[in-house]
Amino acid sequence: MSSVSTGVAIKPSKKYSTSPDLKKVYFNFKRLEKQVSSFKPLQVTTNKSNYQFCKNYITNYSNGTDGQRETQLFIKGYRIVAGCIIIDEKTQKVMLLTYGNSHHYHSPKGGVEIDELKYTKTNRTENYEGIPNVGYSFMESALRETWEEAGVKGTISKELGLYYYYDSSVITDKLHEWVNKKPKKFPKSIEYYYEMKVEEVCDVWPDGPVRPRKWFGLQECLDELVSNGRYAQFKAVLKSSLVKNKNDIYRDQFRRDALALEAKQEYWPRLYNKKYKKVSEDYSGAEVYVCLIVYNHNREILVNDKQFGICINKVLIEHEPYVWRSSDTFKANAKNLTYGKLVSVDGYDPVKGVDKSGVFDLGQFRKCIQFYSATMKDSSTNTGKWLSIKAWQKEYKQNNDLYKLILKAVDSGEVENVANFEPPIYESMQLEIDRLKGDLARTKNELTSTKITLAQKK
Repeated sequence: MSSVSTGVAIKPSKKYSTSPDLKKVYFNFKRLEKQVSSFKPLQVTTNKSNYQFCKNYITNYSNGTDGQRETQLFIKGYRIVAGCIIIDEKTQKVMLLTYGNSHHYHSPKGGVEIDELKYTKTNRTENYEGIPNVGYSFMESALRETWEEAGVKGTISKELGLYYYYDSSVITDKLHEWVNKKPKKFPKSIEYYYEMKVEEVCDVWPDGPVRPRKWFGLQECLDELVSNGRYAQFKAVLKSSLVKNKNDIYRDQFRRDALALEAKQEYWPRLYNKKYKKVSEDYSGAEVYVCLIVYNHNREILVNDKQFGICINKVLIEHEPYVWRSSDTFKANAKNLTYGKLVSVDGYDPVKGVDKSGVFDLGQFRKCIQFYSATMKDSSTNTGKWLSIKAWQKEYKQNNDLYKLILKAVDSGEVENVANFEPPIYESMQLEIDRLKGDLARTKNELTSTKITLAQKK
């Protein structure tokens, strides 16, 4: 995506032409392969008498850690990762960075060191060490990683939640243990993100030679993160102070996708980097499904011959986070639908015997379903029939948990005021302009990366 100017100036690192061999910067996989088979995470040693509270700032800006797995923090078998969403309050821009000559931009993050385990006060006990009324906090680790990778100093202004990352090759049937470790594969991890208030953008920093950085506008940032598969960071940005209502983001993208489908164009943003895999929006280890509930202006719902009268589809990995792209109902009716709204996200088909301490909320459901509502402008349709909510209940009522979730979503769905739905005549043209801008920016990034590579070879 194209970069934008900001009130906080960024000066390019003067060390770029003498950057180290990128192969030496990456993990030495031969050494890692030997370590993985015998690796055992260090045990957490804090208890009720020696724990420390976390601060939202740091004073020691060192040359960075060595990034070795042996010294990093694992809790219940999960590698703990922390990072920051860097926001310039004056211009309302987000800083993203990349690695070497890659053109995939993302926010800074990295593994928490074992001695960086800190806590924060809570209303209940949210830790595995039994320390009353405290939970985990990794603000200082996030600030350290941000300094090392992006060269930015500042303070944490907001917590943006925790998210789950995994590689399907290391998923096992034991949800709380890292077992059957395979060479050259990372374990599942839990990522904590925080909003950072920028105080200083430095000219020289530990990873400066190999980490270019840019400022992005909000929509540019979201498109970049989605197209790179950085789903957790996308979610974190939606919780930041830049976004007043995340449904506005979903609604706009819903309409962009509907226009693209009508024009037989590719969706934008597209997923370019599929190696970054996520599990679900809020439930780790769950398969993801989508249910799009379509209303008309009389608040009747569109039903078909499916089990519940409403189509439920399994979500394809490349359609996250805009999961309506996997919905047959969306594909069949897109050109007649107004903006969609995220109604709810729910887990069902519970797993027995998992850890229910509430610290990570991991692996408690086998399936996750996301509900969206949309309104059809024209009630004429060849894809089903219209029923009142009461008539739908009478015809399709079932005694199971999934039906109860659908019923709750149907009752909560919103009907757009169709009279107010007047898409501007240039909407389709704007969609194509956005697509071309994204492709042009990506081409420029690739060209810049090629120039850097050629300069390093001289």
